[in-house]
Amino acid sequence: MQLGGILERFWLALVEAMPRIVGALIVLLVGWAFGRLLGKGVSGFVRRLKIEASFRKTLMGRALERSGVSLGLFLDLAVRWLVYIGSILAAIDILGFKALEPFVTAAINYLPSLIGGVLILIIGFVAVDFIADLARAASSEARIEYAGVVILGFRLILYFAVAVVALSIMKIDISILYIFANALAWGIAAGAGVGLGIALGWGFKDIVARNAERWVAGAKGVAERVEEVAELQALRDRVKELEASLAEHKARIEELVRVRTAMLEELKGPVEDLHSKLQELVGEKGEVSPVYGGYHITVLEPLTFPWGEVMMLLTNLGFDTWISKADERYVVKCKRTES
Repeated sequence: MQLGGILERFWLALVEAMPRIVGALIVLLVGWAFGRLLGKGVSGFVRRLKIEASFRKTLMGRALERSGVSLGLFLDLAVRWLVYIGSILAAIDILGFKALEPFVTAAINYLPSLIGGVLILIIGFVAVDFIADLARAASSEARIEYAGVVILGFRLILYFAVAVVALSIMKIDISILYIFANALAWGIAAGAGVGLGIALGWGFKDIVARNAERWVAGAKGVAERVEEVAELQALRDRVKELEASLAEHKARIEELVRVRTAMLEELKGPVEDLHSKLQELVGEKGEVSPVYGGYHITVLEPLTFPWGEVMMLLTNLGFDTWISKADERYVVKCKRTES
């Protein structure tokens, strides 16, 4: 009776769990098929973009190549197993195992960090090698000595930086890497200082001195060229200022010529009130006094007196004009020409 009850309860539990079991099997089957398709698709996409050839030159790429695994195959397996793991976790969640729920939740939450870290690692290594190759090509054309050593150190530093960023995104503790990097930096600095001291002590100082003289001479030449450029720019600015001033003076002279021409044309015409016209021309620079048959104009300011305008006006109106001097002042005298 007890065995029958146990079997009955087992059967009822199995029947009750059957939909979840079927659902989990379907998820596993779909995940298996989708993982294979997605893995092949990513692998083919990488081959079409020719990323594999660039990645093969990196440190990680050479390590994979020595193990007989190409980038395409690595990504194929990585994507496939990520999908497999995701489907397994989804199946476990469907089955409703309470004890595994925290593990499933943590794993699902960690998958984006893992994928992001792997992508940054691959893309970063490819970018570092691309930059290093460009630097090596440029240094070869420029024939820079010891450029290979510098570029190698630069490459290793960038590799380290990419690895630190990728591991940080993967939420892996990298405190030990910081300690290692700090110690390495101090070691490199100490080694460089000791090497420089030995070089200076064993005769390398002459080479350094010669190069220093050449560097100082080059720096002086650069400074002189900078000063020449600054002086040339100052001269150009001064020329522009002079050109603007010249244009302004030219416009002013043209305006004065136009005014002068208009005034001369006006002086050639008839005048109704000659006395008022003379006073208008002379202003405060002289005194106009009418006399019998003409005028006497006493000049008060000889330098600014309108000599030409007065003489032209009087001549055009038929006056005989002459200049005399009385009491230390010039006097313009005029009278009508007898016809």
